[in-house]
Amino acid sequence: MDNFEKFYAIRKEKVIHEVQARLKKSKKDIDSASLDYALERSRKYSEIVSEEGRRKLRTYYDENKEAIDRLLAEKAEITDGTIAQKKTEIDMSRFIGENMQQMLKKHRDKAAGLITSAFSDTRIHLININGLAPAALSIDNVDRFIEKYEEVGFTQIYVKELPICYDYLNKRVMNDLTEAYLRQSGLDRRQYEWIFRAIAKQRIKDDQKIWQLLERIRDDFPISRIAELIRQNRFFADNGEELAGTIEAIQHLQTDILDSIPDHYALLYPEARKMKRHFVLCIGPTNSGKTYLAAQALKNAEKGIYLAPLRLLAYEQFENLNFTRPCDLVTGEECIYIPCAELQLSTIEMLDTSIHYDVAVVDEAQMVGDEFRGGAWTRAILGCCADTIYICAAPHAESILIKLIEECGDTYEVHHTERHTALEFDGSFEEF
Repeated sequence: MDNFEKFYAIRKEKVIHEVQARLKKSKKDIDSASLDYALERSRKYSEIVSEEGRRKLRTYYDENKEAIDRLLAEKAEITDGTIAQKKTEIDMSRFIGENMQQMLKKHRDKAAGLITSAFSDTRIHLININGLAPAALSIDNVDRFIEKYEEVGFTQIYVKELPICYDYLNKRVMNDLTEAYLRQSGLDRRQYEWIFRAIAKQRIKDDQKIWQLLERIRDDFPISRIAELIRQNRFFADNGEELAGTIEAIQHLQTDILDSIPDHYALLYPEARKMKRHFVLCIGPTNSGKTYLAAQALKNAEKGIYLAPLRLLAYEQFENLNFTRPCDLVTGEECIYIPCAELQLSTIEMLDTSIHYDVAVVDEAQMVGDEFRGGAWTRAILGCCADTIYICAAPHAESILIKLIEECGDTYEVHHTERHTALEFDGSFEEF
């Protein structure tokens, strides 16, 4: 059944329900015979089932096809009113798409004037900048202002004298688009304003145009330009030069820091790059003996370190190895130093990349892909100064680990381990 037939069936069914409602209102018993008789006498029903009525309805459908098809897809109520509203929404959405860029440019130009005026002729009061209470821009908080401004611009920095933020721009762009559409369509604002607001707000939010606009505004006003405006600001007559100079000095420092960062991330650890390291990848599933192989090599090392994601894992190795050799336990939570110990058992964040080891063991290295802690494993692989590094990981992490090792120019070998016994759950969830 095509959409017209569905629409026709809905309209026909609506007329039938209206006739049934009239029969109920007259307190007559409704049976098929009485309903058929009532339908025969209904002018509306006769019109809709006639060829002429069907032709008129087809013409109406063709004129409002897009709106009716969307209502059918949404399984929404289909009346003349809802069809008119949906048609207006569609027209408004199309109008937004065609005029959005022009409207954003208008507000970008307007924002440029507001920023220029505010920073050159107004005492600036900062609000919501890294938890800073509302305060006038000064030497005391300019460093935080620069840091936050260069990171997010006006998306998270609010200046009391400057109406440039997401909520303000979203409202202004939405209202201006509404007014432009009203002028073009000639519709009555009081009747349709809620439609305009709903569709304009949703469209702007979905496309994130306002966030992009705020980013463009930040690009138009780099911190160097704002520093120049502050230098001209009469409200900073006493320390305007000092404030602007401080901004420029901080910016130069940040530039120098960024320039000092090497182009390739492996070069962040020059001491490790001077070494000829060899990696032994122990790849296998849980309980397959991969960590045991690495621990045996660590036990025989003259100086070594074991790196784990959890204090409990480090402590487990600490207990095991201390039966044969003195070891230190160094975690963020607890440190136990044993006299004459040459082995260290640690959580991975405690690695000191300046110390040389004969053997290092990096356990659970599949966590290199973890969103929050993966950087610690990347740092260990790139920067650990050890002659031989054992990497214990699940099979799915093998390719990324090899890629990191190859980026460092180090050699490696891969050992695959297999689990020879099945993992079984011993107990019950209630006991657990």
